Amino acid sequence: MIFLKKIPFKIMNLMPFKRITDSLTEGVIPVFMLHRIEDKERGVNGTSPEAIDQFLHELHRHGYEFMGMDEFCRYLEGPDKVIGNKVLFTMDDGYLDQIERGVPIFKKHGCPVSIGIITDFVSGLNWPWDAKVRYLFETTNARELEFISTGGHKCKFMMKDLTESLVVMRVIREKLKKETEKNLSLKIKILEEQLDVELPKIAPEKYRSLSWNDVKSMEGQGVNFIPHTRSHIILSNLSPKRATEEIEGSIREIKRHIDPLPLFIYPNGQHEDFNEDHIKTLQDNGIQGAFSTNYSYIHLYEHDRTGYKKFNLPRVSFPEKALAQHKVISRFDCVENRYSNKTMGTLFETVYGLKRHMLSAFFDYIFHWNYYEKYKHIDISKIRRIIFVCKGNICRSPFAEVVAKEKTRLPVVSMGYDASGRNKPEALAIKIAEEFGYDMKGSRSTRLDKGSIKCSDLIVVMETSHLNIVKQIIPDVDYQITLLGIWGGKPGLSIFDPYGRSEARFRYIFDHINSSVRKLMCMLG
Repeated sequence: MIFLKKIPFKIMNLMPFKRITDSLTEGVIPVFMLHRIEDKERGVNGTSPEAIDQFLHELHRHGYEFMGMDEFCRYLEGPDKVIGNKVLFTMDDGYLDQIERGVPIFKKHGCPVSIGIITDFVSGLNWPWDAKVRYLFETTNARELEFISTGGHKCKFMMKDLTESLVVMRVIREKLKKETEKNLSLKIKILEEQLDVELPKIAPEKYRSLSWNDVKSMEGQGVNFIPHTRSHIILSNLSPKRATEEIEGSIREIKRHIDPLPLFIYPNGQHEDFNEDHIKTLQDNGIQGAFSTNYSYIHLYEHDRTGYKKFNLPRVSFPEKALAQHKVISRFDCVENRYSNKTMGTLFETVYGLKRHMLSAFFDYIFHWNYYEKYKHIDISKIRRIIFVCKGNICRSPFAEVVAKEKTRLPVVSMGYDASGRNKPEALAIKIAEEFGYDMKGSRSTRLDKGSIKCSDLIVVMETSHLNIVKQIIPDVDYQITLLGIWGGKPGLSIFDPYGRSEARFRYIFDHINSSVRKLMCMLG
């Protein structure tokens, strides 16, 4: 039965379906989140190293690239190249099992990993409140519990064995997440009495943290460490002063030992667990982005790089079961996540883009290696000028022009076969170009005509249909012509016009142009 369930996901990894899903998920990054790593010798339950090993192997086998947190920080400021299908891994809290059992597996596969550390825990000043709650229920011999939640509501629980105790523990832990710091300490003290277990001041062996020496020796060696507050108490349950102490204290302490990346991980990390005041405190302390636990993929091309979203970076749970891993690897989970719960405008944009991508990817897959391959054969010695051509010369070709001018000494211009002449670029094109680090404001449209083309020109068009259009306009000149999309390595040889479409569409098209131009210029030398 499990095998049958895997079949749809295996099909999605076959051509041409893989090319379509690659296109739809370009720039969409899953940030996987782990906590405890199983260590049977120390009695630690968690994600098994074998599951991590298998998942990393399958990701690599299916063409995924492992991204480090430093690379991710650069992408947050605006992608300057094709992102491709990349993945990012984080582990929260800073337990010893994470570096002893988890990190070696990641290093085996050349996969960077980032660890959010609770700084008071690592300093030996305290251990996490949620770990204390688990310890109480793991250790107790009590078989019943009466718990009074906020508001005075009484709950009575029966626990005949360890399994039932841990079920009750999860219920109680969720209730405690809503308590203020003062009430949390009080409720844990009451649990100690009712469960007849004394909490040790120092974390027991199975709850040991890594050390600051570990942090200093491992930072930058395939591992990055990120502040995760001082004590792991949910920020929204604290007074403004205490929340500031938790944030600033953890940042200050980690900086005493390493030069960390400007990132942060919220405790618990749901929408209600942090607010704008906490974000302002993070910004005031030089933090440029913060991870939550809200389940979603990060859409880097659609990402708001200046506002609130940088401080609500979502993550997804590590897929421990084989079926869940196949769903992720096939990108089905990513497509499902990206294209559900969208507005009507984005839905229209998706359908429009999907239709064109499917048709383009299908026909390109059939014809790419026979018909269009000839447009890769260029006599570099004859080229004296490069001309990028699209329809109106206000979006695609002027962007290609400004990218190319930074990559070649040859003269570069852009034209439109249907340009009206001297028009400014589309406003949205200017905005998205700036995100990629290019200035298009000075560009003006120029109409393509027979008298403007010489034999020494290389004409670079955006769509397969443009090849014939250009040949009809200029039939008698022995120029060279190529198709820009053939150089980019993305599915779909045609780079369609984003005019009148959404910002997300512009970002995707401009990324395709950016990467294709760079590769073409590299080939030209």
